[in-house]
Amino acid sequence: DALPISCDNLASLTSGSIIAKLFAKDGGSINPLQCESFKMTPKEYVSYAVQQQDERPTYLFDPDFGETSMDVSTMYTVPQIFARDDYFRFLKERPKYRWIIAGPSRGGSNFHVDPNFTNAWNACITGKKRWLFFPPHSPPCGVYPSADMADVTTPETLSEWLLNFYQPTVETMRDVGYECICDAGDIAFVPCGWWHLVINLEDSIAV
Repeated sequence: DALPISCDNLASLTSGSIIAKLFAKDGGSINPLQCESFKMTPKEYVSYAVQQQDERPTYLFDPDFGETSMDVSTMYTVPQIFARDDYFRFLKERPKYRWIIAGPSRGGSNFHVDPNFTNAWNACITGKKRWLFFPPHSPPCGVYPSADMADVTTPETLSEWLLNFYQPTVETMRDVGYECICDAGDIAFVPCGWWHLVINLEDSIAV
């Protein structure tokens, strides 16, 4: 089922609209969203995204998406293949598990492994996203995790990794890595423990 979210209607949110209810708790004012180390309203973030010329654009990655007065299950359904074996439901307090992710072209996430031994799925609503995947214990060139995986040293920007380390990685890890491009309507699945990088090829929104 499609979520009616686009850059245009994020930029023109009005209180009481169906989109505004996704970002307002208890029917109140629209909450700021987590944009890396900053907080911005959806309108502020879109204004930044369309004007910025950063080599590494700030990425909107908000974990409280859907914790509002609106029942998100009325907006989209979890694909059945991913709706099984949800062991977090047995915990008294469930870890963060649902995000809205948005950013301009060149924005994205550098190589990392998702926390809590989880699998993940990412549905592209608008735009186009490039993904690279490598199996557990096989970080790509230029990525240096600490022994306990608590810290990961990577190039400062996604473009820097692609320019300096993509080709050496292809040459040395061709048989273990995967790469794909997701368009609007496509879903990427990230297995537990896998290293992955994602970069927006266009302005993109995903859940």
